[in-house]
Amino acid sequence: MNVLDERLVRLSISTAVQLLEMQDGMLYPIAHAIDEAGRTVFVGAYNGGIAPHPRRALETLRARLRAGPYRSTVVTFGVETPNAGVKNALCLEFESLDAAPETIFVPFVITRPWLRQARVITYAPIRTPGHNHVLRGASSGAGAEAGNVERTPPREKE
Repeated sequence: MNVLDERLVRLSISTAVQLLEMQDGMLYPIAHAIDEAGRTVFVGAYNGGIAPHPRRALETLRARLRAGPYRSTVVTFGVETPNAGVKNALCLEFESLDAAPETIFVPFVITRPWLRQARVITYAPIRTPGHNHVLRGASSGAGAEAGNVERTPPREKE
């Protein structure tokens, strides 16, 4: 993972923590990406509803990322953990054309100091090998050439 990719991961964690604090512990899936020019972009999944189903939002984000010409992507969402001490974690699905995919878990707890806004405390990230959901990069397996992006145009509503 290069410096730009590390910055993308840190930005994704920071944004998720801010959203958790502003939304009192709720986090819908979000995504960040680095485009072909090296710019960092935020990719949203707003579908007009007040509270989209998280799985549907996740599918929408992945489809939008597949449609764009991105070099690296991070999809972030919340998960529950089996750990007795820390019950929640951010899950970041990192993919890049230049590096192996990773799934990064960032355990967190939410504190609410005396009727004030929620505060999120994060712990050390846990990095594991990941899977390609969006990009076909350096470790996408047999038959896929490194550097090819799977680009699926969004379907029109009939």
